[in-house]
Amino acid sequence: MIFKKLPFQLLISLCAVTICTAQNFTLYKQQLFGGNMQDIDLQMIEFNNKLVIAGRSMSLNPSGNKTTYNCIGPASAFVNSDIWMVMLDTALNIIWQKSLGGSSSEYGLGSLIKTSDNHIMFACQSRSDSSCQKSENCKTFPFSDDDIWICKLDSMGNVTADKTFGSMRIDIGANIVELSDGNFIVVANNSAGTGLGPNIGYDKTVANIG
Repeated sequence: MIFKKLPFQLLISLCAVTICTAQNFTLYKQQLFGGNMQDIDLQMIEFNNKLVIAGRSMSLNPSGNKTTYNCIGPASAFVNSDIWMVMLDTALNIIWQKSLGGSSSEYGLGSLIKTSDNHIMFACQSRSDSSCQKSENCKTFPFSDDDIWICKLDSMGNVTADKTFGSMRIDIGANIVELSDGNFIVVANNSAGTGLGPNIGYDKTVANIG
């Protein structure tokens, strides 16, 4: 169950949240969230008896029930996407929402977790420079090779820390796990294989096997 202390479960599909009873999956309540463009690839977690959902938003400006602006750079106004994060109460009312990212695109949300120090953390792909909520350039910026962006937020959605990790090539599909000692492991796919460019560079210090 998502809300462990409440007698219902939550199911999510794209930007639709559906609540069903845990006993027989009878429809209890559903709500749509998003703007006038695609809001997709969502993940969700339970956070202090509330629900946090996050995913890729291509809705650049406030529309629908999205009230935040994406971070838009001059060269990316038509392709920009950010991570849109929303906290909901148990009646699916929006408590707060944030658009998170830099001036190009953030997408491919791989992980969304609650940390042991009561923060929210996610890992996604990024093509952005240091702008808006992102404090570091992607390693190959202004080229379009994806890096991994990790962002940590407090319970009100304020960014408390972020870090960009990357190689000379494309890094995608990040997942993050917190260990019992409070450290984190990040796992991602890397395209710097044989014949695809440099094997080692920036944060990548070991060569690919093949």
